[in-house]
Amino acid sequence: MHTGAGIAAFPTSEIFDSHPGLATRLRGIRHVALDMDGTIYRGGQLFEFTNRFLDQLTEWGIGWTFLTNNSSKSTEEYQAHLRKLGVRPGVGEGCVFISTHATIEYLRQRHPKVRRLYVLGSPGMKTELALAAFEINRKSAEDEPEAVIVGFDPAMTYASLCRAAWWIRKGKWFVASHPDTVCPPTDPPCWWTAEPYAQRSPPPPVGILTPWPASRTRACCRD
Repeated sequence: MHTGAGIAAFPTSEIFDSHPGLATRLRGIRHVALDMDGTIYRGGQLFEFTNRFLDQLTEWGIGWTFLTNNSSKSTEEYQAHLRKLGVRPGVGEGCVFISTHATIEYLRQRHPKVRRLYVLGSPGMKTELALAAFEINRKSAEDEPEAVIVGFDPAMTYASLCRAAWWIRKGKWFVASHPDTVCPPTDPPCWWTAEPYAQRSPPPPVGILTPWPASRTRACCRD
């Protein structure tokens, strides 16, 4: 794990010397959206420039939101992950926006009456949905959902996949939390797995590169 010992390597002065006017333009930015895995860290290693970069944003009064399409963790789990990687306290306190949040916004705007969900996803995803006042159905044929939500679930079982496909084939509306064809490290997204069994294609997946993250990012800006 990288603990930030090399943060001084972020070449701020060299960049500004070679790009006149860059600092002035950057100071006009109010808020930035930052992808996480591959942008501020990779796997279990924090990039050496991450803390210095976030310090610079703080110095200029620029807020930030961390984004990820990986729906397998909750907000609290991602914040704990950032701390474990070595993002210093006071630096890594930007908002975290997960594809689960985009799915929640999508549900609220497109299907406001839907409350009961069958979730093919991780405990972290179910936690976020429950915090948003959705009811997570049991894995039972008697516990009928109003919709099926499909996310990235590293612990997916054949039984849970079959149950999701069964409800979808019964005509339940369903949506995928993100469109990634590869999730870390190389697993296919669950909706690709569910689709052949369900014999139906989902509507376009949600994810962080859609309009749905906008409201949460605006809330972060207000904070």
